[in-house]
Amino acid sequence: MAVAIPSSSPGDQVAMEASILAVADVFNGLSSVKTSRVAMPEKAARIHLVQHAGLLYDPAVVEALFKVIKGIESN
Repeated sequence: MAVAIPSSSPGDQVAMEASILAVADVFNGLSSVKTSRVAMPEKAARIHLVQHAGLLYDPAVVEALFKVIKGIESN
């Protein structure tokens, strides 16, 4: 008997949400002042995300973050 495999599963949504949170958390962590260090300039934080997109971070999520930031900056 053949078993139908859905094209997406609930885990796919969780994975996407986790990717979004990971990218947002890293960007915030790098560009915010911490008690142990100064904030990385926003441009350097963006470069870090681009350099690691596809390796550590979902490239589509990195691009979406940049679009959101651009929208905020234009207002």
